[in-house]
Amino acid sequence: MKKIKLCKSIFILLLLFLSSCNFNDLKDLKKKKIKVDKITRLEKDHFFDFNEPKQKKLEAYPFEENLENISKITKEYFRCKGNPLNPERIDESDPDNIKVYLDCEGSSKHSLPLMHNNKEGVYPILIDILNYIQKKTKKKVIITCGHRCPKHNQYSDFDSSAKLSKHLIGAEVDFYVEGYEQKYLEILN
Repeated sequence: MKKIKLCKSIFILLLLFLSSCNFNDLKDLKKKKIKVDKITRLEKDHFFDFNEPKQKKLEAYPFEENLENISKITKEYFRCKGNPLNPERIDESDPDNIKVYLDCEGSSKHSLPLMHNNKEGVYPILIDILNYIQKKTKKKVIITCGHRCPKHNQYSDFDSSAKLSKHLIGAEVDFYVEGYEQKYLEILN
């Protein structure tokens, strides 16, 4: 019984809705025969001026050096350059006690020396000096040896005095300046 009443009410609502539609409007639109023109534009037509965008060069922060194609030296350049693929080295200085040394695993297995606050790093003055040399010479500084872990230090230099090398604590650096390999004294000027 409830279903029949619900169906009747839906039918009545549908009739009311359809009777309120004005079908004359649709017939009028068909009689008017509205035309639609396609929009066409030639390739050379321009409706507004367009200037080519130009890339603006980012201004350097005050702490950045403005050296083109020369990256600023950071502590990352000082990482140990040991490599397990390096051949073994044999110390034959004492014939009675021949020693064989293997190189370390490289910087992926150990960090830079720990500085104050237990943060890894090297002496900041080294970084400042090398960046200053780059700025003055406008040439790239190549670090050949920065920090050495104890195993790489022993592999690099058999001498007993090398056990006290400042490379171990990040206070020494070996480097050269590109273009000044044979005239290194000119850098001092």
